[in-house]
Amino acid sequence: MRSASAFLTVVFITVGSVSGQCGGNGANAGLSTTPFVINSTLSVGVSGNPTEAFWVFVSSANAVLPVPGLGTVCIDVNSPLFSVVLAGIVPAAGNILFPVPIPNDPGLLVGAAFVQGVVNDAGFPGGIGLTQAYRVDFEAADSYLDLPVMSEPRALSSANLLPDGRVLIAGGGGGSFLVPIPSGTSNIYDPYTRTTNVGPTMTVARAFHTATTLDDGRVLLCGGVDAVAGTVTATCEIYDPATNSFAATASMTTARAAHTATLLQDGRVLVTGGTSLFLGTIGQILNASTASAAIWSPTTGMWTATANAMSSPRFQAAATRLNDGRVLITSGISGATSLFGVDIPTLTSSANYFTPASNSFSAAPSVPNAVVGHRTSILPNGNVFLSGGAQSVPLGAPTTGNATAIFNGSSWSSGPNLPDAVALHGQVVLQNGDLHIFGGLTGTLTATSASTSASRFDGTTLTTLNSLPVARGTSVHALLKSGTILIAGGADVLGVAVDAMWLYTPLP
Repeated sequence: MRSASAFLTVVFITVGSVSGQCGGNGANAGLSTTPFVINSTLSVGVSGNPTEAFWVFVSSANAVLPVPGLGTVCIDVNSPLFSVVLAGIVPAAGNILFPVPIPNDPGLLVGAAFVQGVVNDAGFPGGIGLTQAYRVDFEAADSYLDLPVMSEPRALSSANLLPDGRVLIAGGGGGSFLVPIPSGTSNIYDPYTRTTNVGPTMTVARAFHTATTLDDGRVLLCGGVDAVAGTVTATCEIYDPATNSFAATASMTTARAAHTATLLQDGRVLVTGGTSLFLGTIGQILNASTASAAIWSPTTGMWTATANAMSSPRFQAAATRLNDGRVLITSGISGATSLFGVDIPTLTSSANYFTPASNSFSAAPSVPNAVVGHRTSILPNGNVFLSGGAQSVPLGAPTTGNATAIFNGSSWSSGPNLPDAVALHGQVVLQNGDLHIFGGLTGTLTATSASTSASRFDGTTLTTLNSLPVARGTSVHALLKSGTILIAGGADVLGVAVDAMWLYTPLP
């Protein structure tokens, strides 16, 4: 078994400036942190096999170094700051947390440090595990930082956290909620270098698609509006971070856009609803909405229809996996009616459970108000929090609302109102289980603006936070391993797609 001294010897010999990935070497060796916020207590976690020794190193510079037989070392051991900051033995629980008080010193907001851990792993080739590496930039709480822009503006795109901590941002383009314009390009954000890089091109251009991170770290992208104006695709493809490439996989049983996709506990992927058409009148688009669903198997790479359909067609519904493994699918647009030649969207308040064991849907309690473009998330106690969305209005297009609701497993109850009426907004489950809610479209689904609002829900109280730097709707986001949030793209108050990205640091 290699020791820490042997590890350092190897690193000193191989110091260079070769770029690489900094997500660890695959051994049972973990390093985690909460956000780096001044005037707070940082929590650093180390995990590994019980009774194995560990070390956490810090450096003032990164030097991404592929070491044969070891993996990628991402800190510069020749830096004057290089040192061991934590060391010990992994306890029987397999993990240990260290509280680190951070002073209220504005001087910490300048400069960066880089940390990576080493955990002995007798069962891993070479005996040494490398952890995820982190860039340490102390930030003020509830603050936004401008990041390098993407290669093109993106609205109705997707963002997925990769195993090594980077983020894949794919598809999306210009257009609007009812006239999306697809793109086949992608970007990859690297939090370790805080750079936004051009990614590979997808096999099919997409907007209003779904992207699901699989258990093995790959990303399954399906459906959406493709490069042919108004055409909805059934095609799917998989992004593999190991090869940095997209490859086609089996198509869905039905073309879908504005559908949902949910990773099941057994590793399969459930897709539900959506529309098969984005060409023609509003009524034609919405009446092409479907109640059907299908399941993708990572074992076979094939799709199979579910045992039955949902109780209603659903365009832009919300789906959340419950703690018992079932999936709760709520509301959405079920079609449209024509009144004096004007197409009026029809919303459904119905909800369904999907049970993986039987591959079937059953009725769930209806939501208090029929909505579309709403968000749902699991709270730490297992309840489901629903926020925002557009609601029906007499003789008009659905209009955004600020209502929230909480589902306790048997019934819905009203929650606190959001600070702004929004739909297609961001809603992120933070490391501690609180929800960060931000941005979104405002107005009607046919004449939208965007919101700067932001708030935090702790399961009881909703608190208004600092506003976004600029109003943003239909953006995408990813919770990074450091506990900060990447916010990418979206549309501005005029409905124009943007290429901007921010890093948000939440309150402790």
